[in-house]
Amino acid sequence: MMVDKMIKEIQKALKGKGFDPIEVDGNFGKDTQSAVIAFQSFAGLVIDGEVGFDTLKALGLKYLKKSIYMDTQNFTNFSPFPSTHISSVSNI
Repeated sequence: MMVDKMIKEIQKALKGKGFDPIEVDGNFGKDTQSAVIAFQSFAGLVIDGEVGFDTLKALGLKYLKKSIYMDTQNFTNFSPFPSTHISSVSNI
């Protein structure tokens, strides 16, 4: 499971919008994914559990350049990031 400052920023943004990922710990686990899905539904986005460009933008965050990876061995058909990889986010 990825632990990253970027994930913490996503979690903080979700929590700030009223979609609590339970813990702001830098782990993109099931609770964070559930918060992402609920936020996407509320925001009228594609509901896929992925934190891509549109979801980041709706959260008030943006992509930066470096690439990242995620260990998905504990999730079935789960990919929180699109094929365009991101390494960190910042406030717009």
